[in-house]
Amino acid sequence: MIFDKLRLKDKGGIFAWWFDPRREAGRLARDAAAVIEAARAVSSSERMRDLALRTRDAIEIAHERGGGDPSRYAPLVDHFKTRHREARGRRDDAALTALTLIIIYLRAERLGADAARDRIDTFISEWTQV
Repeated sequence: MIFDKLRLKDKGGIFAWWFDPRREAGRLARDAAAVIEAARAVSSSERMRDLALRTRDAIEIAHERGGGDPSRYAPLVDHFKTRHREARGRRDDAALTALTLIIIYLRAERLGADAARDRIDTFISEWTQV
């Protein structure tokens, strides 16, 4: 059977493969890159700077509220998901982009996914200096 070939039986079955933290970390890194590239394609430099500042400020607030402990970020991620749904309802593209990056960043911190965080940190440092 295919599960035997993938050797998933020893690792907890299909769910262990599907919810593998390395797999999730790779997806977060790809999502961060895609969101940033989509924003660059349609945004002016002023708007990109605004997105970077919003993202940076919210991440700083999340770090203060979470006490720098990524295991305490779950309620913060839920808060930003709620704000994301509200922004979607208002069709506020700038807020949607910033909130998406914030959620990715906090989830990446919980997983220890350095690639996703590095992409967002690079975006922030690149555009806050413009």
